[in-house]
Amino acid sequence: MNHSDAQIAAVGQNQTYSSTFEMNFLRLTIDALWQDSDAMVEIRVALIGAGYAAWEEVYLYPDTIPLFARQLTAFSGGAREEVVLEAGSTEPNAHNWLRLRAHVIDSVGHCALQFSSIRRGAPVVAHHFDFSLPVEVAALNDMGKQLGSWSLSTGATFTFEARCDYVLS
Repeated sequence: MNHSDAQIAAVGQNQTYSSTFEMNFLRLTIDALWQDSDAMVEIRVALIGAGYAAWEEVYLYPDTIPLFARQLTAFSGGAREEVVLEAGSTEPNAHNWLRLRAHVIDSVGHCALQFSSIRRGAPVVAHHFDFSLPVEVAALNDMGKQLGSWSLSTGATFTFEARCDYVLS
């Protein structure tokens, strides 16, 4: 089976994604799963593309998403520029951690969206992911605009798809 024909069932989701292993394609989804009494929201973030697929569930305050969206919208692709959404902790006693980072990867302004996560626990659920997918500055700006207009409420899903003209090497 070649990558463009591959279908995967995203772990922890009841969705099947097709054509997500193309080298120049990415799909980001954010699902709002639950809100607790102090307003923290549990979300599931999944990033799929270029032969990679990973997800993580974390808790964050609702104002974290609009801030990340504004930063993505303003992202210019300047040298050493990066925008980060981070939740959880990398401390050994923490259950999980997620970092979604948009950053410049070279001197000509190529960019990537990096997904990094750690989940601790029994071997059957523990994992560590760290990969990057190529993405254009304009796509990051568009992602920010769409994410900024998304309503972070229980049961809501944000989906963003983009293609890129270059492949990370």
